[in-house]
Amino acid sequence: MTPQTTTETRPLLATDLAPTAADQAALLSSLLCDDDDGSTDLPAFLIQLGKLARERGMAEAAKAANVTRASL
Repeated sequence: MTPQTTTETRPLLATDLAPTAADQAALLSSLLCDDDDGSTDLPAFLIQLGKLARERGMAEAAKAANVTRASL
């Protein structure tokens, strides 16, 4: 009988896909305006913005956006 091995997994984070502030800005910009047809994907933008804000820390994200934490 072969011993079973286990693999640790974790959820994919938005910051895994866009690790730097510039990458995050590009990701959000791409969701706001599609260069091909000019359409926007507002629900996807809001979801990604929320994920990035939570992963970076709400206070840090609010400070970077120059808004209060509550308004973010």
